[in-house]
Amino acid sequence: MNELITSIIEFVSQSAQIHLPETTRSLISLLIHYLRQHRCLLILDGFEALFQSGEKAGTYLTSYKEYGELL
Repeated sequence: MNELITSIIEFVSQSAQIHLPETTRSLISLLIHYLRQHRCLLILDGFEALFQSGEKAGTYLTSYKEYGELL
């Protein structure tokens, strides 16, 4: 997930030289900062594949729980 967020930050920041934090939570905060500065639509296509079928809404597959923080 950190790679995904990093890629989005690099795109939205127009590849400006920035210090990328190491924690997921800090990366998400930086992403939100850039999204507020540069209004855009972020589409996460296929995101439903991260959820467990037959479970309550918002139940992620074990290896994808961090994505809940992003949403």
